Amino acid sequence: MQPLEIVIGILLGVLGIALIIIIMMQQGKRRGLSGTLSGSSSDSFFGKNKGKTKDRMLNKITVILAIVFVLLVLTLYIVHTLLENKEKNPPSEPAPIESTEVSNEISENAGVSEAEDESTDDVSEDEDTEEE
Repeated sequence: MQPLEIVIGILLGVLGIALIIIIMMQQGKRRGLSGTLSGSSSDSFFGKNKGKTKDRMLNKITVILAIVFVLLVLTLYIVHTLLENKEKNPPSEPAPIESTEVSNEISENAGVSEAEDESTDDVSEDEDTEEE
């Protein structure tokens, strides 16, 4: 396992525990028969809306943590897949070129060019001697 995978795994564990705690802190949407019959315990305007703002904040935190959790899971999957493919198919090194073939080709090419140089020198010398 790569260190990056371990770090992402630890973050996923911490986010999972945080999500569980945040979800457990939220009140249920249904209060059941007892909530309907007894009504709410706070009669003031602030008391009635205080629970709603707390629930809204917890809902926003839950949504944000859930999105981050999903993105981390996808990131872990991509990283794991890339690392696994890299291990299965390591980059292949180019085949080494045999030095004898290269040196033979170089020497053959060098011999031809030297012979051509000598023949042109001979021709130019012949022209110089004819002109005199």
